[in-house]
Amino acid sequence: MKIKFNWKFAAALVFFMAKVAAGQEPWALEKCLEYAYQNSPRLKVAQKSIDEAEGQAQSSAAILYPQLNFSSSYTKNSPAPFGGFGGSIPSSRIRPSLVSADAYEHAFGLNYTLFSWKIKPTLEIASANVDRLQADFRQTKNELTLEVKKAYYTVLFTDQLVNISSQAEEVAKNNYETTEKLYKEGKVSHFDVSRSKVRWVNSQSDLIETKSNYQTALEALRTLMSLPSDKELNLSGSLSEEMLEISVEEALDKAYANRPELQSLSFLEKVSSSTINLEKAARLPSFTLTYNYGWQANDLYSDPDKYFKYWTFLGKISLPIFDGFTAKGRIKAAKASLERVKGSKEQLQDLIDLEVRQAFLTFQAAKDRISTQKENVNTAQENLRIATEQYKLGLLSQLELKDAELSLTEAETNYQRALYDYSIGLAQLEKAQGL
Repeated sequence: MKIKFNWKFAAALVFFMAKVAAGQEPWALEKCLEYAYQNSPRLKVAQKSIDEAEGQAQSSAAILYPQLNFSSSYTKNSPAPFGGFGGSIPSSRIRPSLVSADAYEHAFGLNYTLFSWKIKPTLEIASANVDRLQADFRQTKNELTLEVKKAYYTVLFTDQLVNISSQAEEVAKNNYETTEKLYKEGKVSHFDVSRSKVRWVNSQSDLIETKSNYQTALEALRTLMSLPSDKELNLSGSLSEEMLEISVEEALDKAYANRPELQSLSFLEKVSSSTINLEKAARLPSFTLTYNYGWQANDLYSDPDKYFKYWTFLGKISLPIFDGFTAKGRIKAAKASLERVKGSKEQLQDLIDLEVRQAFLTFQAAKDRISTQKENVNTAQENLRIATEQYKLGLLSQLELKDAELSLTEAETNYQRALYDYSIGLAQLEKAQGL
């Protein structure tokens, strides 16, 4: 029997397996961040605010261009009180709306603001608002970055706690089995067996709790990423042991240069300053030009040569004389707003200084703990190895063995927590610097 190879089926199978493999690809931190950037509702809302401001800026720029309009109208008049102007005046020289019961009119209108003191501040306000909202977008993105990093590191940390609890449970189980063996040999009491079993059961409960904490952390990360529940989320990576050298002075310099909150207030300061100029411009003259061209007829389908054609040209200078102190009040309010923004900016600089210093201290403290805790883990592992061998020989009490087990679990937990605190501290310090 000859079997025919189905190339289409094979290709479909390979494509399906590739999709499955892609769906199970581990999520590194960069991939988690990129997915969150693309799908976060917060960033989408912030982007829409930018789009709205850009639309308003485009609308404000319309003042730079002439405005062209077209109108078409029909007028029904009562009978004219006189029968025209005599046969010596051509009908095309008489406006139909004056002598005809029916008047059809078409007209083009051109308006242009040749000069106004309001133009420059209006454009400055629109541009600064776009820049301000872009800075707000970066702030929102930085906040999301920190939250995703915290959630990501929490998943890695709780995963390590699961491993530690699993190892502790395995050690407790082995010690329980060893204690039972020693009991049968008459070297320990039944109380020792019972106590070792209780310790084993407790370690099982700890393992269940750490697994639950791991799942909770994973769901928190999934929520921040806006990742659907039917999509796999298997993380790759580990808590970093790479020690970075950062000075607090360098961190402060970067924060003052990069923090989007400061940039946002700087742009808001520009808005307030330009608003003052805009309100002052309300007292100053403006010059506009208007040109209209139109034609009328008493019949919609009249010969174009019989249309009454007309045009007008208007140059207009507007100069406010007295507005009931409206402009004065608005200028006063705009100046107060500017001073308020300046005060907020100074206050924010102090808060940023404090935030950077606190983040630096947290980062540095975690960094200093890592080396000592790592050495402590090595010592605790060796102590447990010696204690286990001595316990098997009946040279060590169960209480002393338990102390060695707890010391190792505590040392490993403290080491992983130091790595976790270091990663979180670094993420907070980066966010404090506006990176």
